Amino acid sequence: MKGIIKFISLLVFLTFFLCSTDADTCDPIITQKLTGRKIRNEPQWEVLIKPTCWCQYSNATLACTGFKTVEPLDSNVITRTSADVCSIVNSFYIESPPTFTYAWRKPYNFTKISYAIACS
Repeated sequence: MKGIIKFISLLVFLTFFLCSTDADTCDPIITQKLTGRKIRNEPQWEVLIKPTCWCQYSNATLACTGFKTVEPLDSNVITRTSADVCSIVNSFYIESPPTFTYAWRKPYNFTKISYAIACS
């Protein structure tokens, strides 16, 4: 019986910890890497927006002022909503992070503007 109580206590603690809505602990991480492909003679970059909590992320926007690409963005993943803002199209989770590619001579420094998070 003690083992079950310890297990349930640990489960409650981990659920609270992993589903925290604190922006410092659940802020998604943006990484990029070269794919090794060239598009119109420019290197292709793959962007990954990695959630850091077991929660649903939605309404994510990125700053994209001055962003350039010779490859069309995958409109099923990301759209340019203005000259300065790009939006992630769908909600996403830690097990299915959004990825997209673009092609330009150097990587663009995407930064987060905003996102919503819901933990249940």
